[in-house]
Amino acid sequence: MPHFTKNSMPWFNFAKTAEYVVMSTTVDICMFNFIPKVKERKIKPVHFFLYALSKAQWEIPNFRLRIENGKPKEIDSLICTYPVKNPHIELNHSIINYQHDKGIATFTKEALKSDHIAVNEKAAVSEPLTSNWFLASIAPFLDFTSSCPTVNYHGFCSPLFLASRFTIQGDSLSFKLNSTLNSTLLNHFDLQNLVQKFTDNIADVDKLTNNNGHKKPLKNTIS
Repeated sequence: MPHFTKNSMPWFNFAKTAEYVVMSTTVDICMFNFIPKVKERKIKPVHFFLYALSKAQWEIPNFRLRIENGKPKEIDSLICTYPVKNPHIELNHSIINYQHDKGIATFTKEALKSDHIAVNEKAAVSEPLTSNWFLASIAPFLDFTSSCPTVNYHGFCSPLFLASRFTIQGDSLSFKLNSTLNSTLLNHFDLQNLVQKFTDNIADVDKLTNNNGHKKPLKNTIS
């Protein structure tokens, strides 16, 4: 059973008066040989990981909640990002939009496009007009895989889920999962539920990689 810790911390300038809560757990799951399986299907393991995690978030109505003007609001998309090597700078970041009504084929296609851009993009400081996406993501994302980045320019606040410290031992995959969220959402989130959904997706790699559709998620009942 994962162990959860919670801490309170101030977040970026846009939320000086808001209290943010950090939830953390170490996740240990049996990989069910998902890495060789996704490679057989010519899918990058990191793309499958992000897809499985995003799908798990989307299938739990409360995990689609964000804070806008101090109130919970359901969003219609998720954003994933992860670091890639770049010849111009040490790291750049691939950014992928998870679309709940599309399958993994669409997700990986978009991911490969984003990877290509990230690898070839010059440093953001030299081309600011074409690199805003990079500027928006460089601060929170340096050495980990993440989903739902916290970016707020218009009073819209998203939780930040970070997966890091990956280790593979035998047939087990271990990683640390952190969630930083506005305290207003604390009672709506059950991180254990997210871990279980994600684990189920990893275990169901065959079905997930052969299915291009999604069941329509349940509508959130929170107003």
